[in-house]
Amino acid sequence: MKSPKRVLILISILIAAILISGVIYLNHIRTRAIPDYSEDVDLERLREEVVVFRDSLGIPHIYASNDLDLYRTAGYVMAQDRLWQMDLMRRVTTGRLSEVLDPGLVDTDQLFRALEIPAKSERVMAATDPVIVACVEAFSDGINQFMEGHPKKLPFEFTLLGYKPEPWEPIHTFNLIGYMAWDLSWGAGQEIALFKLQQVISDTLLMELLPDNGYQGPPVFPEFKAGGGIPEMASFIDRGTKAIREMGLQVFQASNNWAVSGARSETGFPIMANDMHLGLMAPGIWYQMHHVVEGGLNVSGVVLPGAPFVIAGHNEDIAWGMTNVMVDDVDFYLETIHPEDTNQYLLDGVWKEMRGVE
Repeated sequence: MKSPKRVLILISILIAAILISGVIYLNHIRTRAIPDYSEDVDLERLREEVVVFRDSLGIPHIYASNDLDLYRTAGYVMAQDRLWQMDLMRRVTTGRLSEVLDPGLVDTDQLFRALEIPAKSERVMAATDPVIVACVEAFSDGINQFMEGHPKKLPFEFTLLGYKPEPWEPIHTFNLIGYMAWDLSWGAGQEIALFKLQQVISDTLLMELLPDNGYQGPPVFPEFKAGGGIPEMASFIDRGTKAIREMGLQVFQASNNWAVSGARSETGFPIMANDMHLGLMAPGIWYQMHHVVEGGLNVSGVVLPGAPFVIAGHNEDIAWGMTNVMVDDVDFYLETIHPEDTNQYLLDGVWKEMRGVE
């Protein structure tokens, strides 16, 4: 019969072994996705050799002989560094966060599904120059080649959440247009705030809060009163956007830009500055890259993770950036629902069937 002391020692050794094994495993999945920037990679469908340099800050400088090779490589390189962020943003735009994170994010998923970003992206793609679409397709192929070639070296978040990222499609890149359009919209918060105020103050006082620029008028239906406090839709939108803010996926804060004439600089060259004042997150909303196509392109700047093109940057001749000009770009409507059939709403005096989307 083993003594209690010996049993205690064995249990202690077993617990220590489990803890050590756990630490080793966690450290393995935490670091396994760190890319080897020195390795040579044989990408399929490259027409010619592409060279990628990483500077001291890890920023990739991609030198290619044609556009498709450039963007196919850009997709691969970006997936090395930002795949989890890219997948998370993809899930925001398609309303699929609750599948892998928290069932409580259903409200957020419903909100973004209601925005129908993928449907709008299809329309944008159909109207986009085929050359641009081909570049996005090459970019998507580069992302997928990285995922296919590193199934056991993906970011640790995928392991912790127990799923693998699906193949990247061009529409996922176009979805980021809708993502940024919603995030940079100024009217949503103001519409809801003003509606709340309208419930407790008179129209005269409400109008004093609005700038009188000669075109500000009363509500379209001044006789309309919602009554009963804030409508459920306002709370629904608040809940949906709150979850995005808490995950660090809402990027808009403010922005500005300015330029100085070369006559006022020491070098004689003009200076352009662009400070987008976007929200802080880790990793950041931007990804720095330098793209070079011999004899055609030499641009350095920032791109959105999941998109191939430089949004703010410069080439040999010009620099460009962007700032947000505030505009009332969102309107909300309170629909009248049929009292006996909640699948119908009133439009121009006629009951219409709601369109269901799964």
